[in-house]
Amino acid sequence: MAMLGLNDDVAKRSPDLHWPDGFSPDDADLFAHNEVSISPSCATVWQHLVEAPKWPLWYSNSDDVHMLNDQTGLLQQASKFEFNTFGRHIDAKVSETICARKILRDVLVHGNIRAEIT
Repeated sequence: MAMLGLNDDVAKRSPDLHWPDGFSPDDADLFAHNEVSISPSCATVWQHLVEAPKWPLWYSNSDDVHMLNDQTGLLQQASKFEFNTFGRHIDAKVSETICARKILRDVLVHGNIRAEIT
């Protein structure tokens, strides 16, 4: 599989995502996304996404995932959690969820806040 350049990645972004003001890929210093076609149902995929402590079992770029204010182990509105990805420590809070459609996370990386949409 060929690697996409930045312009290719921006061109392939989903038109179905509604970015918060100031967080569109056009406003970002860096925009990248992962995309894969799989056969499980949306409900199955959603369950894997919200079980953050289990991310390292299926996503090799996540490590040391900890829920900070929730004992269920499931991401939900106002969940605070931390994890490592691509060698960086991330502090995150879920600021919006639409069940089986969207998780909006406010992420703190080296003191800068940014939003991520899953």
